[in-house]
Amino acid sequence: MYTPAFRLFTSFIHAQIGMLKLKYSNWNKIPHQGLISVIGFIGFY
Repeated sequence: MYTPAFRLFTSFIHAQIGMLKLKYSNWNKIPHQGLISVIGFIGFY
């Protein structure tokens, strides 16, 4: 489970989540918007 590909994939997802948090500066005000984006991104792959 802890293969290099898995680590690369998880770090990539964490980077995407970080970018989403930066994009939605009022992240705490609209958590559902960020959550939908994250679910949509994971569901895309």
